[in-house]
Amino acid sequence: MYGLAYCKLDYDTLHEIDGCILDRLIEAQINKEIHEYDLDMQKIAWQTAYLMNSTGNYKRPVKPDKLYTPIAKQGEQKKNNKKIDVKSQREELMKKFGLNK
Repeated sequence: MYGLAYCKLDYDTLHEIDGCILDRLIEAQINKEIHEYDLDMQKIAWQTAYLMNSTGNYKRPVKPDKLYTPIAKQGEQKKNNKKIDVKSQREELMKKFGLNK
């Protein structure tokens, strides 16, 4: 049913298409909507930043990147989720502050 509504396919075409191809069509449609949403949000951030800057109420100009980070840049900003070795860091702090037992 996703092929009928989401990809706007005919009923006959839907039954002729392979399941793998239908999956790719649906995935492409979802990616297209995400990209369009991202572009709309970038436009809104740009517009909002210029409206905020035109009021003159801010000491420093507001940049659109501060209001919305594009999806492509969000992936780059993810932090490394490395597991922290608590015992070794605790020992280092104990040595640093002279609290050895």
